[in-house]
Amino acid sequence: NLNIGGTNLQRYSKSYLLRGKAITDIWNYSRGIMKVEYEAPFGENVYWLTYEKEKDTTNSGNSWANLHDSYKKIKVTKDKVYTISLDILRGGNCKGFRVALWDCTSSDKFIVNLFYKGTDLKDNVVTHLSKQWTSTITGYIYICIYNLSEIASSGVSGTSNLLFTNIKFEEGNKETTWNPNPLDINDNINIVDNKFVNYSTTSAMNSAINQKANEITST
Repeated sequence: NLNIGGTNLQRYSKSYLLRGKAITDIWNYSRGIMKVEYEAPFGENVYWLTYEKEKDTTNSGNSWANLHDSYKKIKVTKDKVYTISLDILRGGNCKGFRVALWDCTSSDKFIVNLFYKGTDLKDNVVTHLSKQWTSTITGYIYICIYNLSEIASSGVSGTSNLLFTNIKFEEGNKETTWNPNPLDINDNINIVDNKFVNYSTTSAMNSAINQKANEITST
């Protein structure tokens, strides 16, 4: 049976939603760096998760990122079907990536790897991924993204990049077009609302509202 959700349950699923906030205010990451930067294949700013060999003290050979506790928790119901999708790019020297779900209802507990991809993906080519998952718990989960580090045989310095954007976690077994989480839309509206006092005319205010609305609904 076709079951369509549509509402994106993942917060800060696209880099422009940071709206000037430091990425460290929104994301946790380890064994490397994370940033927002323009990338031509996407045609927009996207998230960069970089693995830096000298920052890995455990020799695990990867870096990871997930949203901070204030934003990362997604409520799920056991036996309900969800669809997870995102756009991702394996940069040069990156041997692969992993996208996993973790249970954070009481303490962090690994649930499942949704995607586990390696060098079968071409360098610097945007790949769209989508997968259905039937929840095994009732509680709260979060998405964790891993950069599986550098290709050992490449003989380079040990830095690799993984780029991603348009993350969507929604109810149902049918993927729908990316949209922001409703709370992110409210944040954007609040920013415009707080600026109303700075506009001397109604037309200037309406222009600002329309511009912000276009930013929110663009994909």
